[in-house]
Amino acid sequence: MDEQSSITSGLLSTLQSYFMMFLSWETSTFPIWSVSAGVLIGLTVAFSILYELYWSPLSDFPGPKLWAITRLPCRSPSSGASTI
Repeated sequence: MDEQSSITSGLLSTLQSYFMMFLSWETSTFPIWSVSAGVLIGLTVAFSILYELYWSPLSDFPGPKLWAITRLPCRSPSSGASTI
């Protein structure tokens, strides 16, 4: 039992030091936050593209795939739609 408590206290000490390092606002931890934000944004964009192409109720209708994943072509002035 004594060995298990020493392992547990060592693990808790290590986790606490990693947590404090993660929460510190030093310049060495700034890339962690920016990379995390970039990964989150990338996953959100990838999921929305996959949803629009394969799982959306409108995915069975024929048409250009670019128009299926973005609403940008629908809002272009050349489409003839009113921009007002």
